[in-house]
Amino acid sequence: MLSKKIVWKFNIIDILLILIVLVSIISLIYKSTFGSSDAQLQTFYVTYVCESTPAEVVGSIKAGDSCMDGDSNISLGVLTESSSEPLETPAPPTATPRDETSSSNDEGDGEDSDGAASVEGENSAPGKSRAVFTTEVEAYKYDHGIYIEDSVYVLGKQVNLVIGDAIFDSYVSNIVAAPSE
Repeated sequence: MLSKKIVWKFNIIDILLILIVLVSIISLIYKSTFGSSDAQLQTFYVTYVCESTPAEVVGSIKAGDSCMDGDSNISLGVLTESSSEPLETPAPPTATPRDETSSSNDEGDGEDSDGAASVEGENSAPGKSRAVFTTEVEAYKYDHGIYIEDSVYVLGKQVNLVIGDAIFDSYVSNIVAAPSE
């Protein structure tokens, strides 16, 4: 049995092929990690809606307050506009009159439809309001929304919006790019 030693010898062509493969892998990793270089930071106006919040909490914030995502601590710009309206509660169902045959068979359980009439007088949830907030933020345009730091914000995304010292359970209802100057 003869023992053969394998000796690797590199020539210029082998080195060039290895370099081409390495450059291809590095460029593929860079492109997939950092994306295209033509992405520019833009100003966007993002509208958030909070369906139910105490009125005094909405009254404690003002335009210019800083905003952030309470879950990921990402800055969502500054508050430019806010509005609120009292919540309306749906009217309770009206009582249907009983027909005479069923009422004559009732044993008189002592209940009548007067309980529903006392609830009808309440038209709004006391102290609760629906709030709408608009913020101005610097972000990158994304295929379906905007990209801020390491998070994507799209329509309908649930956000724990922190404005000043208050937090609101809200969702993204509108994203509009600011007009270019």
